[in-house]
Amino acid sequence: MATQEQQQFQVQKRLAVISQHLLTEPQNLNVKNSIFNNCSNDSKSSTSPYLWSNWARTETCHPNYVHFPINAYQIKETIRICIENNEKLRVFGGSCSPSDLCCTSDHLLSLNLMNKIINIDFEKREVEVEAGIYLSELSEELFKVGLAITNLPAISEMSIAGVISTGAHGTGVNFGLISSHIISIDLINGKAEDIHCSRDENTDLFSAALCSLGSIGIIYKVKIKCEPTFNLHAFESIDSFDNLIDNLHENVNSAEYYRFWWYPHTDKCLTWSANKITEQIFNINEKEIGFVDNLIDRHLFEVSLLASNYIPYLFGTSINKFYLNRASKKLQIYTNPTNKISKPIKHYIGRSDQILHASYRYSQRVSEWFVPDYNAKETLKQLKYMVNSFTKRGIHIHSPIEIKFIKADFGESNKLNQISNSSTIVNNGAWLSPVQKTRNESWFCAITIVAYRPFNQDPKNYKSYFDSFSRLMTYFNGRPHWSTDLGFWCDELNGGSIELFKSSYPRWNQFIELIKQMDPNRVFSNEWIERVFQIK
Repeated sequence: MATQEQQQFQVQKRLAVISQHLLTEPQNLNVKNSIFNNCSNDSKSSTSPYLWSNWARTETCHPNYVHFPINAYQIKETIRICIENNEKLRVFGGSCSPSDLCCTSDHLLSLNLMNKIINIDFEKREVEVEAGIYLSELSEELFKVGLAITNLPAISEMSIAGVISTGAHGTGVNFGLISSHIISIDLINGKAEDIHCSRDENTDLFSAALCSLGSIGIIYKVKIKCEPTFNLHAFESIDSFDNLIDNLHENVNSAEYYRFWWYPHTDKCLTWSANKITEQIFNINEKEIGFVDNLIDRHLFEVSLLASNYIPYLFGTSINKFYLNRASKKLQIYTNPTNKISKPIKHYIGRSDQILHASYRYSQRVSEWFVPDYNAKETLKQLKYMVNSFTKRGIHIHSPIEIKFIKADFGESNKLNQISNSSTIVNNGAWLSPVQKTRNESWFCAITIVAYRPFNQDPKNYKSYFDSFSRLMTYFNGRPHWSTDLGFWCDELNGGSIELFKSSYPRWNQFIELIKQMDPNRVFSNEWIERVFQIK
């Protein structure tokens, strides 16, 4: 049991994390009065004392009130205050979303102080946690007791509530969204009602909550299915773009975890694959960044990106080729013990969560789309053609473009797979899952483009690049990741409309009705919710 001093240290640690995103810190914040810090039933002030920003510094807002509840009761009280004063409430966690999903000028609430593990059922391999806990914290605590989550997204500084609400994912054609590991959810809706839902109870609400964008309630407690701790043997190698695409279906099934990065302005890709293994950890320190690597890969890279904004012909293609060559030089000849084939690779074994997580260093604009397996090859070929057309116009496309693979789900909730005490669920069940089946898809290809912001400056022409990308993805029946750039889908002036969402999500109308039922006063609404769901 943690001592009072240890608990206080943990609180201060969490507040340090919060302050990274709340650029103006609350005064005299402590656990006991956290919910009512600068909060009352009086009329809101004309000038906000706070400034919030997401991680990439691409979105900011000035909430009049900021809340740090430590239990469900305090969340309910915050919602009641908003109802009484006809004000809005949004929630932030790790602030990783590159959109204005969390922004509001009224009340902003953080679950960062609700980050405890409530209970662990070792027999069932289930863990119940407060939803403010970050994946990095949860993975570390689970490792101590011999458990792990089967698949994880690359970003570890995300709260479990945010992971569920935005449809976060890892990679591997046998793994769905991270929410496919969720057993039950406790949330508080816009009427300040505490509701429990699961794959057996309140199933429609559960299916909606698995990817709800904070529109139907505040998730404060979840139960997650785990498995025994495992290591991963990871391999990195260089291959040609054309060879990877020609053999795409074979490649995605060649390992349990698989993805690759294409370097625009070149024909080369860095591939990454990993499988579960029982051997001990080795070479994991190769992932650590030394002084010289940090100088070249971060500072020199950022300066080069800034220069490419003004002299794209001199710097644009050279940057991508230079860093591709750096990746190539780290490879060594390795002979596969099974087929005796030798080729240059980099390989290492490590704890699953440490291998699956990655570091994202630069402020960036992001757009990610999910394309069904039957269109994946042609989509990637056309993406290369599109990128090359930008190159001919002197527009530098930032690298790399990341391609991951996710198992398709059915958009309806299902019970746990009881076979072999599996850690995954038969189907994810999220009504708004961007990887749900509409035909006979087995998996979806997740394609992510970035526009780095050197020294917080947006690159030139990135909007036309992102718009062309979203149109290409739409043509091949793609769906956007909810927390990234939604492209022209929300731009009615350029042909986007609510009909694009309706046609892509069979349960769209039911979801809208559930929002109206769970949040009749639109407490959880903001510009993003109104723009996407077309309700006020």
